[in-house]
Amino acid sequence: ARLKKHKNHQLLIDGFALYLKQHPAADVVLCIVSAGSEEANLRAYIAELGLTKRIVLTGYRNDVYTFFAAAHAFFLTSDIEGFPNVAIESMAFGVPVASTRVSGIDEILVDGEQGKFLERTPESVCATIEWFFELSDEAYKALSLHAKATAANFEIKRIVHEYEDLFCELITRK
Repeated sequence: ARLKKHKNHQLLIDGFALYLKQHPAADVVLCIVSAGSEEANLRAYIAELGLTKRIVLTGYRNDVYTFFAAAHAFFLTSDIEGFPNVAIESMAFGVPVASTRVSGIDEILVDGEQGKFLERTPESVCATIEWFFELSDEAYKALSLHAKATAANFEIKRIVHEYEDLFCELITRK
């Protein structure tokens, strides 16, 4: 994600901070893999919260997929989106998604199937983090499998084929 104001990373940070306050012994780290105009502000905010060892801003990375492969969940706390490609990328790795209700997400996320919707409050982010960690292994695996199946619907070869079919249909309608 780009570190832009409308991506609302502060909501994610606040929710994670609340989670750590309620679960101080939790062995978790929040990685925000991104760069952008809000980076300095977010770094200062994280330092102000005393969470520099628990929240990592990686900056721009070419190897973002290594983070997907290691993630337990992906959080999208944006206020505005077009179509959240990053959610599909996460799902392709079997990483369930937690998201605010933004444009496009309802096309790929069914609450409880590939992840969970969250409200724009730190309490909701915190509760969703708890929800992910309280899932049984079987329930988490089901989320992961649904996520992968959803992502498969957006594979480039399939999308190109659908466009080809549409164009052919439009040409023959003349």
